[in-house]
Amino acid sequence: MVSQCFTVYDVLRRNSISHPGGIALVCGAERLSFTALTRQIEACAAGLWAQGVCPGSRVVVAAKNCHRYLWLVGACAALDAAMVPVGGELGPAGIRGLLEDTGPAATVVDPSLEKTVVEHCAKGTPTGRLLSFSPGEEAFICLDSCLDERGYGRHMAEGGDPFLILPGCDPQGRLRLSVLSHGNALCAAMQLVAALSLSPTDVCLAAEPFSTPVSLILSLAVLAAGGRVVIPENAYPATILGDIEKEKATVMAADADILKALAQARVARSNAAASLRACLLVSGPESLGGDDSDLYDIVYNIYPKNETGGVLSLGPRRESPKAFGRPGILADVMVADEVGRPAPAGDEGPVIVRGPLVFSGYWEKGRINKKPLAEGFFRTGDRGFYDHDGLLHLTKYSS
Repeated sequence: MVSQCFTVYDVLRRNSISHPGGIALVCGAERLSFTALTRQIEACAAGLWAQGVCPGSRVVVAAKNCHRYLWLVGACAALDAAMVPVGGELGPAGIRGLLEDTGPAATVVDPSLEKTVVEHCAKGTPTGRLLSFSPGEEAFICLDSCLDERGYGRHMAEGGDPFLILPGCDPQGRLRLSVLSHGNALCAAMQLVAALSLSPTDVCLAAEPFSTPVSLILSLAVLAAGGRVVIPENAYPATILGDIEKEKATVMAADADILKALAQARVARSNAAASLRACLLVSGPESLGGDDSDLYDIVYNIYPKNETGGVLSLGPRRESPKAFGRPGILADVMVADEVGRPAPAGDEGPVIVRGPLVFSGYWEKGRINKKPLAEGFFRTGDRGFYDHDGLLHLTKYSS
């Protein structure tokens, strides 16, 4: 029903009315209000529409974090197209397989990946229209030159329509593509809004690539709450720490290297990055190691899965440095016994999940395979147990 249509684009458009002067995005010299960001998203949507992107299309994005990346997120939502965010970990062979499987209407890259995509295109790999943030290869069109402020044909997306197709690997190391609907993505974001008590005063530093689902969903959660996203110039710890202090960042997702640098900074200066109140550790509880007690009050261990838009459970390390916290408000995370019932505290079993943030299925050659959801729960492939305090521990984790 049209009255129930609601996407990430609608969230940003609403905030351009609710918080018209509020700064939504900071990237280098760009400081965009919600109003300005929404206008740029609409111009980007019009440009993609003119390039052949329409409802049901896929748009592959292989690029570093930039304000243009969020243009594309909002534009795909507005057009009811599915965005396929690609990280560098896939490599040339993985990118080729992804392009062949998704058959995109457009592929958008930053200059570092232009040659790789051109080589695939020459071999007959489907890429759709080739767009770049700053083209160096002749085959690419500059994304900025496609912006069109005259408008586009808005399509009202249904909540179950595909919005994100997230690359990952199955246990055998083969490419696997998880499909998140508009509803899945918004529920994943709203779960973080609730868990972290996000508000318009929050500032998210995008320290991890947007191709990492946790990073993208956290940024969308902060924007949904009326807060601000800051994109650093690079991922060097010194840059990250400098931007935290300059922009008074309050939340971020980061790996252990960034947090170790933060811990060292606090040894030298106790109030370093004092504004930061919550950091989601994307590299697992064990990755910090050693004595990180100075960070216990701000670091959250998380249980991330592509199939749920990022975070199933989370909790501050002060509760338990090795546990994965408690399930979010929209996730039923069960450790099952041998007959599929909740296992008693302390008993190990397979981890199965359900809830409105659980994905639609796996993308396979133009269709969505829903078989993994046939039993009512999604079987994560992980094993674990709940302790007597209700905290989730994982004994086997498949990323």
